[in-house]
Amino acid sequence: MTTANGQTPAPFMQDAPAVISTLGTDAHQGLTREQAAHNLNQYGPNAFTKPEPESMLSRIVKTAADPMLIMLMIAAAITLGINITRTMAGGHADILECVGIFFAIALSVTITVVMEGRSAKAFEALNDINNDTTVTVVRDGEVTLVSQRGITIGDALQIGTGDKLPADARLIESNDLTADESALTGESVPSAKAADAVFADPKTPVADRTNMLYSGCFVTAGNGRAVVTAVGDDTEFGKIARELRAADTGMTPLQEKLAKLGKVIAVVGSIVAALVFMLQVARFVASGTAEQQSTILFTLFVVFQLFNAFNSRELGNASLFANLLRNKVMIGVFALMFALQVLVVQFGGAMFRTVPLPIDLWLKIIAVGFGVVVLQEAIKAVKRAAATIRARRTANESDSQQPHQPITLDLVD
Repeated sequence: MTTANGQTPAPFMQDAPAVISTLGTDAHQGLTREQAAHNLNQYGPNAFTKPEPESMLSRIVKTAADPMLIMLMIAAAITLGINITRTMAGGHADILECVGIFFAIALSVTITVVMEGRSAKAFEALNDINNDTTVTVVRDGEVTLVSQRGITIGDALQIGTGDKLPADARLIESNDLTADESALTGESVPSAKAADAVFADPKTPVADRTNMLYSGCFVTAGNGRAVVTAVGDDTEFGKIARELRAADTGMTPLQEKLAKLGKVIAVVGSIVAALVFMLQVARFVASGTAEQQSTILFTLFVVFQLFNAFNSRELGNASLFANLLRNKVMIGVFALMFALQVLVVQFGGAMFRTVPLPIDLWLKIIAVGFGVVVLQEAIKAVKRAAATIRARRTANESDSQQPHQPITLDLVD
């Protein structure tokens, strides 16, 4: 039996003998062992295709992209730079402070990644339990128990009250049979089934196909026999699962509130850090003799401008370090300008009225000047996080404003 365009009608559009003939099976004998092995190889196991697992590196990077962790990493980098400068200048370095910040970052990332990994493994374990469920089928004329994964198209199922259906199937016999399809169709009342029903309209809704049984649903009364018509991803539940995997999950309301809180904390923290930074610069400049103060101010101004120009290499909210070595000529120009500044300060005292600065002061000036880069990177990180939150919120709002379109899941080949 074929339609006008030469295609085989969906199982719910054919009577039971036609479906049995199309699938090459037998209502009473079922598939032979050879047929079952061939169909299993052709159509695959009766299981949903698992999505590609996320790599450990990808999970770590995604976790570390949290605004709060970005702030911690910036604080750790600043602390490390200050302590390195103190060590090179012969001062006291607070190693414990650096270790504490890095330990907090590592602990947060580790806990998040481990907990997500455990959740994924628990979900896989639940799926494995379902896959180990045995189903009563007829093969070679004998009633046998087969694992749910081993069910294939053409298998003849014997079903009764309380059975969970392992795959989509066309009824061939039914005795006062009803099935709970609420998980699939949302119907609160069990659906009455009839093996002799045939539908002419290929767009008949899933809930109205009384001659079909669907994977994941339960038989609430009666008994009967059915022949499997779809397994795994080709079942109605499999199609829904495929749609869900393709859809963007978005953010939960709690995640949105936490992200907003993180953004506020990041902005306040950046403002406080900027104030502390300016106070430290003022304190740094106020130390030393009058000649040293004027030289430090002059050198700080030049170093600030150099680092600020270096920041301007990357427009927008992209990180400066994403393509650090892209323009090597400009890096060479910056290095040359800094070398000229060193020559002016160390050897141009008579002409520029500067005094030579010791190495520890040079290191402090470089560390303070680099604060411009750190501050700019922190601002960019906050802006990137805010843009991501806005994009997700806009996507969620646009999805909610669209009229709900029910998923049409026909079995037409």
